[in-house]
Amino acid sequence: MKHRPSSRSKFALFTLAAAFAITASNSHAQKMFLLPTFRESVDKAVSAENLETVASETTDPQVLLGLAFLAQAGSPVRQEISEMAVNASPEYAPIVAVLAIAMDGSDEKSVEELIKRDPDNALGYYLQANLLYHSGKAEESLAAFKRAAACPELRLYESITGEGLFKALDTLKFTGPDRLCASSWVWTRRSNFNLICLQPLPGTLLDLARGADLETRKEISDLLLVLGGHLFTTNFENRTFAQRAVQSAFRLKAEIAAVEKSPTMNGYVAVVQALVSTMVSWPGIEQRKQTPLELARFVPGRIWRAFAVVDPSKRNAANLVEMSVNLADSDKAAFEQSK
Repeated sequence: MKHRPSSRSKFALFTLAAAFAITASNSHAQKMFLLPTFRESVDKAVSAENLETVASETTDPQVLLGLAFLAQAGSPVRQEISEMAVNASPEYAPIVAVLAIAMDGSDEKSVEELIKRDPDNALGYYLQANLLYHSGKAEESLAAFKRAAACPELRLYESITGEGLFKALDTLKFTGPDRLCASSWVWTRRSNFNLICLQPLPGTLLDLARGADLETRKEISDLLLVLGGHLFTTNFENRTFAQRAVQSAFRLKAEIAAVEKSPTMNGYVAVVQALVSTMVSWPGIEQRKQTPLELARFVPGRIWRAFAVVDPSKRNAANLVEMSVNLADSDKAAFEQSK
């Protein structure tokens, strides 16, 4: 099929562009946005009223954690159920603090709560650094990045929250398409946190390096390396952002070496070239996309969007970009048949 550029609006809630638009509208907070489930039975099961009812009937902290995971963005029931989980199992305190940010977004209050509950987790300081930067507080932002770098790791607790999610799906008696819809919907939302809150971190550090003195730029290049290490150990989606952080670190080191006329410049340039080659040409873009690990991070989102496609009313309401392309007249019949 030959596609023509569409003149229609490309707006869709689930697109990354929408995510950044919402983030940009409030530089002091990075809020997650509402996503529809595209399935009425799932809507009823994950409604605040039903989650609250089910939570009142269990004392299992894992189930409670999973029920909190299922709450829609911005719903106060997440905090209510999270507190029940912590009361049942106090060691869940840092986990629910991370979960709240991952599913609702970060602001000054939620980040402070995370740092209080999980003081050696780099995540809180990284989020704090980004919020401070966008508030025009560059020096404070750099100090927060330094505190993050001093932490042993960046913890997202995904294995624990994932296990809780599946136990909650069992408790809600989700099976078949309902279970597939609910799980893909939740993990699509969870992935948005990586895109909105973690992906920009290398760029923030690079912005801080612009116009800074030479010693500060050296320090920032090291902070980028630490950030890359922290991100790489979280999950395979964040490894892409980790590679970018490391690439930016060595590019910055090469620029510094050039200013200082240091012979190490060529070594840093070689590292950058090798990293770029690895990312875009080796083992090859098409080959990389065909590996299970490369595909896995896209699967939940594609499954979730598929639920909007199979229901014509949901498809129209979702305004899927894939369905709004302008086609040559000769291709329209085939396109409608494929739909």
